[in-house]
Amino acid sequence: MDSTEINVGKNASDKYPGYGGLGREGIASIQFEYDLLSGETTQLSIGSSLDSDVKEALKSLNDIKKGTLLLRDMGYNSLANLLEYNKRGLYYISKVKPQWKLTVLIGQDWKVLEPA
Repeated sequence: MDSTEINVGKNASDKYPGYGGLGREGIASIQFEYDLLSGETTQLSIGSSLDSDVKEALKSLNDIKKGTLLLRDMGYNSLANLLEYNKRGLYYISKVKPQWKLTVLIGQDWKVLEPA
C-alpha cells in the first residue's frame, strides 16, 4: 500500500482540502494497494491529503485474509496498527520508526533488539 498526492487547486479544496498556503489549498491523496501474487488491485481510493495514512491502512483490513503478508510504507504503521495486524493473523514487513524500541521474547526473557 502506498499513496501519492495531486494538487487539485483551490476550486476543489472543499472536497479535497490541502495543507493551506499558496497552491496547496486543494490536494487529493490517491491510495493504492494490490495483491502481488494475483496482480489484482485490492484498494484504489481518492481522499483528502489530510487523511492519515495510518487510518487508511485500517480501512481495508476486513478484506485481507488471515496469513497475508503486508508490505506497507512506514507511514502506514503505528504500534496500534501492528498490534491489530497481529490480532488478525497478518504478517508484515516494514521499516520501523527510529524512536521505537523493539523487543523479542527469548525463552522467558524479553530482550531489546539493538540496531545493526
